[in-house]
Amino acid sequence: MPSTRLASSAARFFWSLELMRDNWKAGTLAFAISFALLSISHNITALYCVVFVGLYVLLTCSSFSYPYKVALGAVLGVGLSAFYWLPALALKSSVHASSPWTMGSLPDRVLDHAIFWKQHLVDRWGKGPSISGPNDEFGITVGAVVLLGALLSIFALLQRGLNLWQRLRIIVLLVLFGFSLYIISPQMRWDKVPEMFLFVQFPWRLLIFSTFFGIAAFACAAPVLNRWMSPMGICVAAMAFSLPEMNWNMSIEPWWAHAKIQSDEELGQFFDYSEKLRFYVGSVAQEYLPNWVKPEYLEPSFHAAHPAPSNRLTLLEGEFLVTHYNHTGTSYDYDYVSGTDSIVRIHVFDFPGWVVRVNGIKSPEMMDRDENGLVRLHLPKGDHPQHVQLAYEISPIGRISVWISGGTFLLWCLLGLGFVISERKPRRVIVIDPKQVLLMPRPILIEQPVPAQSSSSPS
Repeated sequence: MPSTRLASSAARFFWSLELMRDNWKAGTLAFAISFALLSISHNITALYCVVFVGLYVLLTCSSFSYPYKVALGAVLGVGLSAFYWLPALALKSSVHASSPWTMGSLPDRVLDHAIFWKQHLVDRWGKGPSISGPNDEFGITVGAVVLLGALLSIFALLQRGLNLWQRLRIIVLLVLFGFSLYIISPQMRWDKVPEMFLFVQFPWRLLIFSTFFGIAAFACAAPVLNRWMSPMGICVAAMAFSLPEMNWNMSIEPWWAHAKIQSDEELGQFFDYSEKLRFYVGSVAQEYLPNWVKPEYLEPSFHAAHPAPSNRLTLLEGEFLVTHYNHTGTSYDYDYVSGTDSIVRIHVFDFPGWVVRVNGIKSPEMMDRDENGLVRLHLPKGDHPQHVQLAYEISPIGRISVWISGGTFLLWCLLGLGFVISERKPRRVIVIDPKQVLLMPRPILIEQPVPAQSSSSPS
């Protein structure tokens, strides 16, 4: 599903690039929004889309200033989406997801899920996981319709009816189409690419771009192809080709349906069984578990042997009595009485963003991390009731990122307002009085004699 969301983002991305050629002001603003939406749609495929866009811009550069206008829109888009990608990059070393091994993104693992060239010749409509080899049952090929469109666009290049710019654009789109197919093929050398690009995990995710480039080349060849076929007929033929197989893809079942579960009780037993196998709903390898947390904390056996307190608090040192406890979302509030300075453990994973307040005052010096990766608080004594709150708000880099995105959005709005005002600014019109035109001196025409031709010259 995240890869599917990218399809609309990629189309909007390239549309704004073309808009920028005719109206750079509107195109720059649209490109910034497209870039931001692309960044928050699906991060790794968005990274690949940036590479494809860079190639497209350089290969179809229509003016010297065009790449700089694209760069301006990209900078605005990066700023608008900073709240999303900047904390992720800054904090990625804190979680297991920073390791390609944890994410199954080693070069050999990625290559196992490559799509063989012959697979594109046969459409498959089944279901199932991605497996090694050319025998996948579900639809991870570019499709016969896209292949036919790409072949017809090649045929259009050999015909009359296209100018130089139209031919160049079709050629570039076909080159990107072939390049994207090569990336997902077994011939791709994943051991030669930067580590960041290995997080694609499954190369067939890039079929979004293969499909887009193939169909875009097909559409750009319309000035020639429309002489032999109707655009409406092409759309109807494509839908007629795919509709008979829609029932395969629309019958979505829960991922545990294969276990033949008949009741809620059996479903609970199945979840318990899955936890013993370390197969958790939503995160198979627990890739977003902090690096300093022991993996056994997620084992059911550990919870059975070490049940967490009902108020998530354990006294480590001192005297400590909780008189009131409230838990709301990611906020834990305690009213306590203590005759001595105390050290307590809060049973939550430590991570940048936790804030402790004692009697309403931020007290970061009272919080640290224990040897188990959990939050530890050093609380002062108090004969009368004290109040301490532990709340997860936002990490420092996250707060900075939000300010960057907010400031960039304000700049985007100001630029848009400035562009609108500049377009509506009245232009200076020079009005000439007709009477003055009549009084202006008329130009004097001087006739030049035409040299006579020699008799030997041809008539």
